[in-house]
Amino acid sequence: MIELLSPALKARAQAVKTKWDGFVPKIDARVQEVLAEADAGLDELIALHGNDPGPMGAAFSALQVRFRGLGQKLDEAWEKIDGELDQVRDDADSARDHEALGHLWAELRASYAQAKERIDLAYEGIYTRKNAAWGRALWSQAQRDSQQPVACVKCGAAIQQTVFHQSSNLTCAHCGAVNQLHPGMAAGLLFQGQGLHALAHEQAWNEWLAMHRAEQAYNGHRVPITRDRDALLAAARAYWTRYYVAFQQMHPGFAEAFGSVQQAVDARLAQHSAWDAPVEVQRRAQYQAVVDAAATGDRGAIQRAVAGADLDDAVRCVFEHGDARGTMILLELQHRAEQEDEPLVRWSGEQIARMSRDLRARA
Repeated sequence: MIELLSPALKARAQAVKTKWDGFVPKIDARVQEVLAEADAGLDELIALHGNDPGPMGAAFSALQVRFRGLGQKLDEAWEKIDGELDQVRDDADSARDHEALGHLWAELRASYAQAKERIDLAYEGIYTRKNAAWGRALWSQAQRDSQQPVACVKCGAAIQQTVFHQSSNLTCAHCGAVNQLHPGMAAGLLFQGQGLHALAHEQAWNEWLAMHRAEQAYNGHRVPITRDRDALLAAARAYWTRYYVAFQQMHPGFAEAFGSVQQAVDARLAQHSAWDAPVEVQRRAQYQAVVDAAATGDRGAIQRAVAGADLDDAVRCVFEHGDARGTMILLELQHRAEQEDEPLVRWSGEQIARMSRDLRARA
């Protein structure tokens, strides 16, 4: 789009773009450096302090601060670039220049959002991997601890503990005293702390990524439809199913705590519906009907579907969901309904350019 700018603006816009394009790889490189440093450091910490949640928690908190710092540097750099583009835009005096600068801004804004996402996922990735490594270390230590007998509180005879995931009572075979036994530190962290969660989450990492992307896609729609919500819920169900299948295989008290895998998954999904207002459900269904009608290309069906809907939202919704033909039909209806003076072809082109910029900016 820079090529479309007038000569007076082209060099300035290119300088801004070159500056941004040079900055982003530096941030990406710094992310990799932090990952490499943290990878070795956390392994050493797990080996030295695997049974102490304090050092591990402090290390992860410090690591999160470092990643947030990188995100802040990215934010600050984007604010400067955004301001410099505004200065170029202030000197634009033609519709063509404004349109080209709008597309350039959307391109750089999308690059910023993608870089921000890479930082966030880099932290999530190492947090998941190292917590799982910690969980495996806890598992090994808990197994070693389970082989060590404990002494009866009354007679001192050796008692072999049989329950490790929670507290239990065990009667001494020698004196009949009832001993209240508790999980050791490793077993406690494994079953009641971060351990099993980290191991199950690691096994469901791909499903978590799919759920994360489905949530981003849903939130990225200015006008979501029922199908978008269904896709999000399907991705959430896939993640929690994989998670609880793994969790169940490792937790001897799963049935007592959660019931079945299906019950555990349903409980998680119920949280998604708890805050879903009926008016939003109705709105998604309304615009789903608009999208479905637009896909047919039937102008009569489209007009019936948009009755009672916001026409601008209907156009954006169909455009966001990739229906070019339906978008043009709706733009024609909107052009007529709003009695636009500008010729349809030119006006429609401007609307599509504007919506394209908005989509790229939210990418």
